[in-house]
Amino acid sequence: MTQPRTRRSRALWIVFAVAGAAGVAGWWLAPVLLGGAQGFLGLSLGDKDSVASVVSMVTGLISLAVSVWFGLSQGRRPPSAGELTRPAKNLPLIDDPATSALALRVHAASDVVPAADQARARRWWPFRRPPAGPDPRLPVFVERDQGEHVREWLRRARTDGGFLILVGNSCVGKTRLLYESTRTELAGFRVLAPALGDGAAVNRAAAVEGGLLVWLDELQRFLPGPYLSEGSEPITASAIEALLDSPHPVVVVGTLWPDHATALRSTEPGEPDDRRPRFPAALDILTGHRVHQIRLDTFSAAERENANRLAPADDRLATALADRDYNVTEALAGAREIVARYQRATDDERAVLYAAADARRAGVQSPLTPELLAAAARGYLTHLRPDDSWFPAALAELSSRDRRQDKATAPLLQLTSDDRRTSLGYTMTDYLLQRLTRERRTLPLPPATWQALAEHAPEDDLAGLAESAELRLRFTEAIRFYERLEALGNPDATEALAVLRLDDGVVERLSEQTGDFGVSHELPTVLIRLGRLDDLRSLAAGGDHAVSYRLAAVLVADVDLGALTRRADDGDSGAASSLATLLSDRGDLGTLTERADAGDFFAADRLADLLAYRGDVDRLRDRADRGDRVAGRRLATLLFHRDDLAAIRSRAETGDEEAARTLREILADRGEPVGDPGADPGDPPMDLLLHDDPTFASLSLAELRKRADGSGVHISYALAAALGDLGDVAELAERAAAGDSMASYHLAAVLADRDDIAELNRRADSGDFACRARLAELRSRRSAAEPAGLRDRADAGDGEAQQDLAAWLSDRGSLAELAGRAGSGDWFAGTRLAQLLTRRGHSAEVRRRAGDGDQAAQAHLVRLLTLREDLAGLAEHAGAGDTAAQFQLLRVFVRQENDEGIAARADSGDDVAAAVLAERWLARGLVDEVSARADRGDLTAADRLVRHLAEHGRHDVLAQRADAGDFQAATVLADLLARQGRREDLVARADAGDLIARRRLASLLNRTGRIDDLARRADEGDREAVEEMNRRLADRGEFAALQARTEQGATDDFLLLDVLAVRNPGRLRELADDGDFFAAGRLVDLLAHQGRWTELIAEVHAGSYGAADRLLDLLVIRDPAGSAAIRRHGLSGGELPQGL
Repeated sequence: MTQPRTRRSRALWIVFAVAGAAGVAGWWLAPVLLGGAQGFLGLSLGDKDSVASVVSMVTGLISLAVSVWFGLSQGRRPPSAGELTRPAKNLPLIDDPATSALALRVHAASDVVPAADQARARRWWPFRRPPAGPDPRLPVFVERDQGEHVREWLRRARTDGGFLILVGNSCVGKTRLLYESTRTELAGFRVLAPALGDGAAVNRAAAVEGGLLVWLDELQRFLPGPYLSEGSEPITASAIEALLDSPHPVVVVGTLWPDHATALRSTEPGEPDDRRPRFPAALDILTGHRVHQIRLDTFSAAERENANRLAPADDRLATALADRDYNVTEALAGAREIVARYQRATDDERAVLYAAADARRAGVQSPLTPELLAAAARGYLTHLRPDDSWFPAALAELSSRDRRQDKATAPLLQLTSDDRRTSLGYTMTDYLLQRLTRERRTLPLPPATWQALAEHAPEDDLAGLAESAELRLRFTEAIRFYERLEALGNPDATEALAVLRLDDGVVERLSEQTGDFGVSHELPTVLIRLGRLDDLRSLAAGGDHAVSYRLAAVLVADVDLGALTRRADDGDSGAASSLATLLSDRGDLGTLTERADAGDFFAADRLADLLAYRGDVDRLRDRADRGDRVAGRRLATLLFHRDDLAAIRSRAETGDEEAARTLREILADRGEPVGDPGADPGDPPMDLLLHDDPTFASLSLAELRKRADGSGVHISYALAAALGDLGDVAELAERAAAGDSMASYHLAAVLADRDDIAELNRRADSGDFACRARLAELRSRRSAAEPAGLRDRADAGDGEAQQDLAAWLSDRGSLAELAGRAGSGDWFAGTRLAQLLTRRGHSAEVRRRAGDGDQAAQAHLVRLLTLREDLAGLAEHAGAGDTAAQFQLLRVFVRQENDEGIAARADSGDDVAAAVLAERWLARGLVDEVSARADRGDLTAADRLVRHLAEHGRHDVLAQRADAGDFQAATVLADLLARQGRREDLVARADAGDLIARRRLASLLNRTGRIDDLARRADEGDREAVEEMNRRLADRGEFAALQARTEQGATDDFLLLDVLAVRNPGRLRELADDGDFFAAGRLVDLLAHQGRWTELIAEVHAGSYGAADRLLDLLVIRDPAGSAAIRRHGLSGGELPQGL
């Protein structure tokens, strides 16, 4: 490379040029000058020649000395790309003038000067004032808005290390900003700049004393994902972590386009809460806790003002500022001339450019060879070309850089080997590629181009091309790519071919692998292509949520939505979720409201969000007032984001539980007194299990007898009630005769239920007051009419009326009617019926009703088993899922202090038993035992343990468990730090990669009014802060600010995309056209839900994730017979049916 010229080097060059010229002209000039000066004009010509030779020799020596001086002043030769990857201790320093910016892939500025500025440019360039900076091939550097942010981060990283990523579009100055900032802030650091795709150089790198800077411009070319050539070695998260943990500081810097960033963060299709990353290894690197992301956009007004002040120092900068069509960095990069050359291109040249752009769009990452370009361009030719003689001239013109106006503006750039001996192929300049990719996003690739890719694409790109073809429903072309991969020995290609070809037995093989996430997506697609929807329904009925979601997506394409609605009504969560999203996307408030009112959670959730996004607060408040808890929670959040704490407090004081919960959380985070706006109810079931039972419901009959003697009225009542439930007339009569009034009362009740009127009369005649009263009540009810309004009040849900009606029916002997009311859910009728049947000796009928799901019968049966101390019977019912039996069995075990029995229940999956066991052990100080259960996967034990640690101030142990991956510990610790005001500790954990801490910190910043800090963290790439910030902006109705966030790349938040779908669907389209993966996916769903099938087909051509599946869904539902060929072979298998 040519050494950059400084001011001194220019002066030396001038001196050298003058001295050299004098030396050459010495023979002619010296005689004249010397003759005139010395009066030697009369000397002979020979004498004059001798003198002139001496003078010329001296002048030549001076010229030679100046030349040597000039050469030395140039310093060392700048390192080549290869030298930037040599052993770390020999790497160049980032601040060494010899470290060339161009070797670090900083774009050279274009020298193209518009005609209006040519006069200014004609000044004799050796004396022209050079721009400030280390390399005059670069324009003078203009301070950027994000410059101080970058430098501040680098200053910290100089000591601590870290990974900085600048995200921005092509030609906005990302690499130049990194170059200028690292030169000043990381002076003394050695720089490792591997060739694109050479992740191996990074993975084997080692830190060096003084600091190492790892330069990863075009970071996507180093990450495992769609932009890495298959033969290249990606960087790994473990290698990056090892570098950053080195004893000497290591700083990694990289740049990314926004669409590359979103694609690498993309997820597989599935339920919104269960979408898995497509490129988890890349995501591990991008979301590492030492990674810091900064967005860089085109020049702002402030940056243009900075440039104006510096323009007198650099004509190129002044010219760029004068450009009305392109911003400064784009103009400096030659965007005007690049576009002009594209617009001036002939039809043949454009065919080559379209081939290059579409090859990249289809997934080719390697250099584009002339053979590939020539063959692929045939798909775009507009005239007959029998041979390829047209191609060399077109390629030469598109890659020409010889003319002055061609410098840095060639649409195609030739790529060479490191030693410059071999041409590897061509690539399209970034700016033009980004523009053509956007313009051509939804255009289908011609068949000739697919054919060329299948024949000429490099081996490293075949896997990416195969996936790209599948996403575009080009199954025939995908098969060709996989056939080449299979021939190369790729182990996955054979199975992929079997699936694509729909070979015999493929369904059976995939069915054997159900449960695997990839298969859960692949098998439904195969069944859809085969038209076997009944098999798909059977598979969904087996409980596979991913398959259920896929079936729901198929049913979305049905015109009347009947099948989807029926599945949702039958409890299919995938169908319910899909239906709710569809209704929301269609703006169908009426149907959403009906379903929400009928108890559909997904509909209620979508309806609440839709009302909030539309700003319809009154309707949201009305739903909350009518008891919709989802609406209540959404309203409380919206009011908080609108700073209306008074309204939340008012609602809490009037009984709104969601408002009360929200208010408690806000006040606690702010360190303010919570008061009693709907106090936390605590844990009543646990209290009943762990403390004395005031109702003696866990005692057996034998235990009740022991305690009854001389123990007071309460235990006497409990014993009498137990004997009554068992129908033990003999013991009741014995106790009544001994003066036990409670026994007399229950004896009378049992006799009445047995319809033993004779015994009631006998005892009444002998002076038994209880029997006399019960007999009178019985005669009254059997002779009188039903009390007016009693049944109506019972049917309306009045508990007291239901109890009275059940007693009235039982006394009249109306067992059939009692059974009918029990069957309709009347608890009092069910309980009374179970008592009657037991007392009349029909225990088998009670067991039958319990087995049929009658909860009142189950509770009564559990009561009988407890009284009889039949633990085996209780355990049998508990094992069958009877919650009443489970609870009662635990009460018995607790009373007996039977930890083994409790542990057995816990090991069988009983979460309540696990909680009881943990609490009992913790109360006895057996923390290690509880910890051991938690470490074995007992989540309930883990939850109780971390609560105990928090209550006893064991924050160190909490932190250890959180760092080891304990979700509950991380949650409790983050909450503890927030509530104790230890924000710096929470920030430290968040920055160290604790996802729970990041989420808690985002909510804390929001609730405590630190919105600037929240926005800063969001801008730096904290995804939890992004979600919190987006929700706040949406609820405040600040949609312009929310849309501005989409321009900063924050689109992998589904809430933001949902807001755009409601408020500005056109912006979704713009983002998709810019290559945003998440926006394109949400656009696909919106088009499918709204039945915009023509636009959906365009998204198939674009390769948008999910579009091909949605089109297959439409075909199999609307035209199963006519679309069979397309479903089997893809779009190359025939024309799409008309009228879709």
